[in-house]
Amino acid sequence: MVLPTDFAQLSVPEQLFVAVNLERVDRGLAPFVGMTAALDHNAQRGANDANDPPDPGPAYLLVDDEWAGGSANGLDAVYGLMYADGLNSGNLDCRHRGAAGCWGHRNGILDNFGSGDDLVMGAALDVTGDVNSGDVGGTSMAATLAVASKPQPLVYTWAEALAAMPPAGPARAGGAASDFVEASDDGRM
Repeated sequence: MVLPTDFAQLSVPEQLFVAVNLERVDRGLAPFVGMTAALDHNAQRGANDANDPPDPGPAYLLVDDEWAGGSANGLDAVYGLMYADGLNSGNLDCRHRGAAGCWGHRNGILDNFGSGDDLVMGAALDVTGDVNSGDVGGTSMAATLAVASKPQPLVYTWAEALAAMPPAGPARAGGAASDFVEASDDGRM
């Protein structure tokens, strides 16, 4: 996964937004066009409660909520949600093989919300909000993925993240190591 060159300087919620979108566009799904203050606030409620954010209400047509605890950054959280969500992962909805909740977080991130300027997201962090055994006092991150019923002001956009991406193809291959950040397959940068 190739990340924006300023990834380490982004807020953790912005990192979560970028990593979710990269997982989506790598699979041919439309990215969320931006983060909204209203959904960030909604996600903050989930992060503070160490749980999925509450339903944001009728202003959003399709909604998926995600929560991750104990992650070091947004990339680490998305790695856990996407690749460590099955049996024996700590996912309480996946207590036995074939349970409906296994890979539910991954499926939520990769839901087909459609495409267009109505795809929005909110993300938040509580640095000591995790209350789960083994992680008490650790980080708690939450996200609300949604289709808005009407246009909303964006606080951080996919266009901004793309503008900070390194050049693609041969130009990137010949670039200096300081020109881009590449994530390893274990979630570290």
